Amino acid sequence: MASTSEDIEENIDENENTEKDPNEQESAEKDPNEQENTEEGLNGGNHEEITPRTLETLPEEPSDLKNPDEVLVPTDLKAEIAANEILLTWGPPAGLSKHQVSYEVEWKKQSDSQWTKAITRDHKYLIKNLATETDYDMKVSAYEKIIDPQEPEDSEPEPEKEKKLFEHMTIFPENSTVSQVGSEVEAFTQRTKELAKIVAELERTLEYQKRLNKGEKIPKRLESKLNMEILKPVRRKDCPKRILFIITNDMFARSPQLKASARMQTEITRLFERDWKGEGDIVRRIRNGTRAQILNEFEKLRQRLDFDSHKMFICIILSYGNVEGFRTMDEEMIEYQEIFSMFNGSNWLHFSEKPKFFFIDVQPMKMERTGDYPQDLRVKELSEDEVEIRWKPPKMFQSSQLNYLVHCYRLNDQKVHTKTHELIAKKTSCVLDEMQKDVTYKISVWSIQATTQKKRGLPSQTKYTLREKVLAPVSGRLTAKSTTYDTITIYWPLPLENRKPPYFAKYKEKTADSFKRTLLPPNETEVNQGHVLNFLKSNTEYIIRLFAGNSRILNEVKIKTLAKHQPKDLKAKHITPFEIELTWETPSVYLRGSYRYHVFYQMKNSTENSVVTLVEQHTLTDLIPDVVYTIWVTAEKDKFMGDPSDSIECHTPRCGPQNLQIDAHERSIRVYWDEAVVPAETESLSYRARLQNDNIRPIVGEVLPTPDAKYNYACYFRDLWTDTQYTLVITTVIDEGDWDPPTEVPIKTRRDPLVSDLEPHANNFLVAYSNTLGIEVGEKRLGGIFVPTLLELLRDYYETKNIVEIMDIVEDEVQIRSAVTGKIRKVISINTLLSRPML
Repeated sequence: MASTSEDIEENIDENENTEKDPNEQESAEKDPNEQENTEEGLNGGNHEEITPRTLETLPEEPSDLKNPDEVLVPTDLKAEIAANEILLTWGPPAGLSKHQVSYEVEWKKQSDSQWTKAITRDHKYLIKNLATETDYDMKVSAYEKIIDPQEPEDSEPEPEKEKKLFEHMTIFPENSTVSQVGSEVEAFTQRTKELAKIVAELERTLEYQKRLNKGEKIPKRLESKLNMEILKPVRRKDCPKRILFIITNDMFARSPQLKASARMQTEITRLFERDWKGEGDIVRRIRNGTRAQILNEFEKLRQRLDFDSHKMFICIILSYGNVEGFRTMDEEMIEYQEIFSMFNGSNWLHFSEKPKFFFIDVQPMKMERTGDYPQDLRVKELSEDEVEIRWKPPKMFQSSQLNYLVHCYRLNDQKVHTKTHELIAKKTSCVLDEMQKDVTYKISVWSIQATTQKKRGLPSQTKYTLREKVLAPVSGRLTAKSTTYDTITIYWPLPLENRKPPYFAKYKEKTADSFKRTLLPPNETEVNQGHVLNFLKSNTEYIIRLFAGNSRILNEVKIKTLAKHQPKDLKAKHITPFEIELTWETPSVYLRGSYRYHVFYQMKNSTENSVVTLVEQHTLTDLIPDVVYTIWVTAEKDKFMGDPSDSIECHTPRCGPQNLQIDAHERSIRVYWDEAVVPAETESLSYRARLQNDNIRPIVGEVLPTPDAKYNYACYFRDLWTDTQYTLVITTVIDEGDWDPPTEVPIKTRRDPLVSDLEPHANNFLVAYSNTLGIEVGEKRLGGIFVPTLLELLRDYYETKNIVEIMDIVEDEVQIRSAVTGKIRKVISINTLLSRPML
């Protein structure tokens, strides 16, 4: 902001009787509070647009260009302020219209002591190349040169009379009768002052146009005066309070300067901070901010709790970018989804039911992808078949909003990938088990959005091979073999030299807490040792380790003892919501006669149930839908019970549609199914279908019977978000009652590269995106096409049309204006508003 002041210096002798100018006398008699308020209005605010101001003078200092006794005071000194230029205008000193007067203009930063000077005979001077966001002191002095008098004029020019009369109409004398009539007269006075400003601005515009017609050059910073229309109509008094967030980036660490963004800065500021700004509006501007600064300002805004009376949020973004995000001053990238997620209904509760508008105009540029994948991926062995994966979160995303998708592939000699593991980790580490030795694995870690499970950025990948390790200097390997159901034989090498007895074997069941120990007397003449571990449990897995004294040697082995009379190959042949059909094979050690089989099944946290059969198959009935059952079988012979078979887990499906078929597209989902399996005594059957997402209200679909088609029923969902995870819920209604629980199936719509990254995935958003920033179409649109068109149409229609109607006109107008460039540009608009608000 540039601040200029003027102070009247009295150089007139006290003994000299000089008559004061009536205007000066009136100014001196003004109320001190009124003068203080005027001064406050000049110094307040942080505007970069051109704004006319009435100035006061600083105490005059003697100059080497004039005699201090000849110092005169210019009248009506005003300043028009741009980003780095100030245009000073003034009138001639009072009573000296018959003289030739020269003017000395001086200016300096408030922090400096040295003044810069310039001489002119005009009543205006343009000061260029000023520092932005800096306070300046300025003064204008006049000194006269007597010239031959001309024919006297009877009266001053008619326009000057009208102008002075108009100015005096807006101020009422203190304590006069007119000033006491009430609020209606005060409102009329305020309106008259506003009209005076509009008339003055029109006069300046006409003056600039006349200069252009004569072929004169107007400074580029002032050209926008010719292109910006005066606000019409005047803003309503009952307009809603708004929160405005303006992000403009024109200077970058490495990228070229974005001049179009700088050009639009003044126009946006003028509209939202002057012409449109109403009582209670909050305007926050960030120019050339870093990624951390911008996100921090968004977070501070979101945390505030004093926005109950504010009705809408408007955000404008001008920078380099693409449909995924925009570039910040430090060459980082902010994705639009990061911002949308901060202001959705669940994260900004105070604005969940209020409209939020995002107007984005970027100049296309390839975005750097560094820093958007998990960092420092590492692998650590935990045991012979387990590894731990660790990584650091990506720099481009907030780790609190991320999960991680971990894939592990086994590679063979032909470099064929076979997936062995797939899991989602909520932290920056996970454990992979059942890894094989001497096999090369490829491990990749993706960042995914915690709410939508959508992949973000790029994966981090590494290869790893699990090698066999020797725990002590003894060479060779420990091996084991079970030949009976209660013994295990171990084999291990022991060199003849440097033996350090005693040697022990420690072993335990896999689920046990402590080891048992047995002494292993070595064979003095043999290298290969063999010992038998007795009295073990059948069909049980054991862990075995060897020790020389207190030192562990060789490798660890895991081995399972043989089973006694154990049924083999237990399988679930067919599963329905109420039945499971099972098959199995007889024990490997066949005994004469027939077996009796006991089939056990159990739900989680419940007691086990059993049935007896004489054949190697059985169907479990009267089961509960959507329940996981653990099932195993034992064989009995002559009252001798053998070991149980390996258990299996069977999940009964929900009681609902059969042969469910889902066809997902970008913005629609089609669902087909056949009649549900229900109890035999069912009299009536119907269905209800809906789509669910955490950030929106459920979408109810219409279920249509299709008896002549391939499936019995169909349901359609339209106008969905792209690349979004939904949950399909189909409720089966049996005899006018809901069968609990319903069928739930996750569905994800396909990705649309043009709009997927711009969708807010929440209600009450309007997002408008264009990449026309920097495209010049005539003098009026040096800042691009979309934002100038938007500002122009907002001025024209903001009182008569709602925002949706205005955006429809903007989209059509952008296509028309861009056609001049030879390529039609479109505005991508996404609307999830629950109403059509007026701005």
